[in-house]
Amino acid sequence: SYMPILRAVLHILSQDAPHKALNTCGSHICVIILFYGPGIFSVLTQWFGYHIPFHIYILLANVYILIPPTLNPMVYGIKTKQIRELVVHLPFPKQI
Repeated sequence: SYMPILRAVLHILSQDAPHKALNTCGSHICVIILFYGPGIFSVLTQWFGYHIPFHIYILLANVYILIPPTLNPMVYGIKTKQIRELVVHLPFPKQI
């Protein structure tokens, strides 16, 4: 459903509209990928991974349950200016 929205917004002649739409839809698309990515990978390993040890299945299940809820607030929080500045300057703190 995001493809028709993006197609319509990108055809708008305004300069700000595509940027705003990509900013809003980008977060949603990241969360969708974070949620469905590990799930699809887990299902594919169940179908085609006959030689994969059982503990890997357990690890994938834990990743599927833990990673999306953990990263979801980060994806939406990065849009906040204060959080974004903190995340950008965290690896390289300003030296006084």
